[in-house]
Amino acid sequence: MNQTPGVYPKLTPELRDRSLMGMLKLFGPGAIGSGETVFASRGGAIFGYSLFWCFLVGSLLKGLQVYSGCRFITLTGRHPLQSWMELPGPRG
Repeated sequence: MNQTPGVYPKLTPELRDRSLMGMLKLFGPGAIGSGETVFASRGGAIFGYSLFWCFLVGSLLKGLQVYSGCRFITLTGRHPLQSWMELPGPRG
């Protein structure tokens, strides 16, 4: 195997700009969340405001899920899906 370390390319001037405006130029959909939340912009382009309530409720519920999952992990030290294994019913 090749044991030489990898060489990264030089950063472009846009990526080296650490000013507030330089960072805001790079601020994009990845900062909002994962794909299903960002996909709301495509849904808005196709359906207009008729599905706005759906994306709004979905984003709020996703935030609640992430908050409660992180809180559960912090307080118990267990992943939320580990506690689901204790529920009655089929496994897997």
